[in-house]
Amino acid sequence: MSINQYSIGRILVPALLLSWACQDQQQAPVASVGPPGFNQSDVGVLGDSRTNSADMGTMADLSWAEDMAQVEDAAPDSAPFEVIPFAVETRVGERRTAAGIENRITCQVLDQVGEPIAQIRARPEIYPDTGFERTESGAIGRIARDYSVVCSANSLGLRDPTPAIWTVTPARPVRTVTRMSRPSIDAGETVDIECEAFDEFGNRTGDENFEVQFSPPPRNLDRRGMTFRVDGAGTFGVACQLPGVEFTPALSLQVKAGLPAGLRVARFPERPIYRVGSVLELVPQVSDQFGNTVSGAPIEFASEPALPTFGDGRFQCVQEGEYTLSVRVLGETWEDRDLVEEIRILVDYGGPGVDCVSPEMGQVIAIPPGGVHRLSGTVADIAGVESLTVDGVAANLQDDGRWSAEVPAEWGLNVHDIIASDGENETSTFCAYYASDRFAAADLPHLDALQLRLGQGSLDDGAPSAPIRSLADVLRRVINSQGLEDTVDRSAAAQNPLVPSECRARVLGICLFRLGVEYRSYENNGPNLFELNLVDRGLRIRVAFREQNVNAKLNGTLGNRVRMRAEHITLDMTFDVGLRGNGQPDITLRNLNGVQVGDLDADFSGILGFLLELVFEAFEGLIRDTITDAIRDFLTDNIDRVLTDLLSNVDIGELAQGFNIPSLTGGPDLRLSINASLGRLDFVPGSATIGVNTGVSGPDVIAAPGIGVPLIPGEDVAAVPDGRSVGALIKLGLLNQIMYRLWRGGYFEAEGGGLVEGLGEDLPDGTEVFLRFPQPPWVVGVDGESTVRVMVGPLSAGVVHPDFFVDPIRVRLAAIIEAGVEIQGERDIAFQRVRIDAFHLSLAGAEIPDRARQVLEDTLTRVIQQTIDQALNDGLPTLPLPDFVIPDDLQEFELPPGVPLGLRQPRLFGVPAAWIFDGNFGE
Repeated sequence: MSINQYSIGRILVPALLLSWACQDQQQAPVASVGPPGFNQSDVGVLGDSRTNSADMGTMADLSWAEDMAQVEDAAPDSAPFEVIPFAVETRVGERRTAAGIENRITCQVLDQVGEPIAQIRARPEIYPDTGFERTESGAIGRIARDYSVVCSANSLGLRDPTPAIWTVTPARPVRTVTRMSRPSIDAGETVDIECEAFDEFGNRTGDENFEVQFSPPPRNLDRRGMTFRVDGAGTFGVACQLPGVEFTPALSLQVKAGLPAGLRVARFPERPIYRVGSVLELVPQVSDQFGNTVSGAPIEFASEPALPTFGDGRFQCVQEGEYTLSVRVLGETWEDRDLVEEIRILVDYGGPGVDCVSPEMGQVIAIPPGGVHRLSGTVADIAGVESLTVDGVAANLQDDGRWSAEVPAEWGLNVHDIIASDGENETSTFCAYYASDRFAAADLPHLDALQLRLGQGSLDDGAPSAPIRSLADVLRRVINSQGLEDTVDRSAAAQNPLVPSECRARVLGICLFRLGVEYRSYENNGPNLFELNLVDRGLRIRVAFREQNVNAKLNGTLGNRVRMRAEHITLDMTFDVGLRGNGQPDITLRNLNGVQVGDLDADFSGILGFLLELVFEAFEGLIRDTITDAIRDFLTDNIDRVLTDLLSNVDIGELAQGFNIPSLTGGPDLRLSINASLGRLDFVPGSATIGVNTGVSGPDVIAAPGIGVPLIPGEDVAAVPDGRSVGALIKLGLLNQIMYRLWRGGYFEAEGGGLVEGLGEDLPDGTEVFLRFPQPPWVVGVDGESTVRVMVGPLSAGVVHPDFFVDPIRVRLAAIIEAGVEIQGERDIAFQRVRIDAFHLSLAGAEIPDRARQVLEDTLTRVIQQTIDQALNDGLPTLPLPDFVIPDDLQEFELPPGVPLGLRQPRLFGVPAAWIFDGNFGE
């Protein structure tokens, strides 16, 4: 309708109304007129007795005759009322709005009969006068509190005596604040934590369901309310976590180890006999009552008889003989314990047999260029040795007893058999050492140890959304949730009145027709369409909200309920997906690619043609602006929130909660936990790779040099084969982390015996085996097979057997054990068919009968095999394939809380550096 048409309508229609009211018979109804292109099929007419009252809303209940009678009763020459401004009225769209939501403020000047005077404007005043932002139609609250809103027309001296109260509540939290009672405690003490959350405007939100995260997780953390007892020493980041909140800065808590309470000593290198001139190092491990390493404890080293020293704990064996080396902790100790450890060694000019000099027995070297290097050593009694072979090949033997050979070296344990012959008798032994180019620090995470590779099918498998088979199914629940309708409803209600209630037709000062429009409700009828596609570094999402209805009520002369329908509201959005520095997902809107609003049609029954455009424009603006903006903001906030909550809630099941490993010798259980955290989010067209870092926590009992955890060469990646929607990868570096922690925790220590009772029940009574592992076992995979190879040695062992060895026979051995890997169900794993693949034994020059040697080898083989079998199956009881657990706070979107999403129906095959899986994504 043009402006001229509208002006003419305002003049002619009231006259027509008056004429119609005075006639004896009804005239033809006035046709409704709307904007060009507007669908009028549902638009009713005014005053047509043939119009269905159901179509006219409350028209059948209106008494137009009374209004017309007021005109008839007026004298023909009566003058119109003189309009006198009498009062000011204040109204806010919503009594309560969240910070950041616009609230409409309506000010009207009323005449002496309470009619709004459209030509006179009043201005709103808001107290306090800060904490909000004025807009064209109202205000946006920033600071959460009560505001008094009062309208005034100062030029007329009019002011509303009854101000409206507008309450601004906090918006959703965007950051947390953590407070600690103290920044430093001793192990075993407690610290109190306070958590608060704030919205983007700095308002405290009052949330209470906080989780307190310690990073890395300490050992033996005990919680009582918001009081935490920490037994594990170290420096930890402490942060209050809240679902949906990304910015959670952490405070640093230092937990100091207590007084020395325990002492263990290791020697490097470890040999049964040390040659004159060699250097021996003692490495002490001092721990407090909780098993924490006590750094800097004063230590006294001594030898009896005296040996020259080269720094703390280093002794040179300058003269043959038997020596007692001692390590003592000085100063204050826990419960005044006397902490001292003694080690007895034998120093000789050589004795019988062969020594490995470079590399030394058990040494760790870098993989040599080309995979070949020189192995060298010495042999005693050179006058009686005619030949020496290394792996069956003659070595370069010098007159002074030194020998060398070029040998291959590869990753892991390298064992070379040495045979020295005097022409009649042979002496056999071996040299064993490890090779690796890369190591991970034991106290740092293993990067990308776990990986998931999501194909397009696991990102979006299409409708329906139940059961959940993709990330898009999660988001489909969001767009169809009551939360969307509630968000739009609040935003739309804050725009009330859509059309102020004013007199729209007046004759001789008498209002014949009053009209206002109040928003009432929003309906997301659907079915809605959702598409999710991978793009470079992000996601592209297209959502079509179909059959969107807005309902309102007419105020004034008419009391009808009216409705406008949008065929669809479609939004096309691209989100960036990455990882923040704190390991939390970072999902932000990159671009709003487009917004489309489909055809609009309405049921405006009973509205006069000259007012149709006014009502239509109010509805159209509400849909195209307020409702579309509210949907866009809802999607921006909640896609970010849901994906952030889901991806950050990475879980590897009971392994992360901590698990007990039974002792091999009947002692107390050893407790380990595997810590998982996001390390990588790579989204590219076609696939998304999610990397999870792992760390293994456990006690430090055994003293160890700072070598760390060996990393297997090779950069294998997960793949998604045809017919499957997700691939996964577990680096075997994680298994090496577990073996390292078992070793440091003393799991493999059996110098005091006790192994046979638990592992060798079928051995004769009186049999006992003593073991000492100078290195943790190393684990590597087998290409194309679901098999692992476990490398142990060189071990120091002793055996007592009632039929052959009444006193312990001391030997040295190295072995490679193979184990098949089988998946049982979805997550359980079993290491089966554990067997010795290679076994090397050195008797250190001792000669025993063949039958005794066979019994010795059988006994050691059985115990070593059972030791590794139990270490594998107890150390990794389930597959640490990462799941993403639906947090409790997403229940509002009808998502099942606590349900894990991840790889299902897994298949496994192996490569040297990893286990590789494929399967389907789902619950």
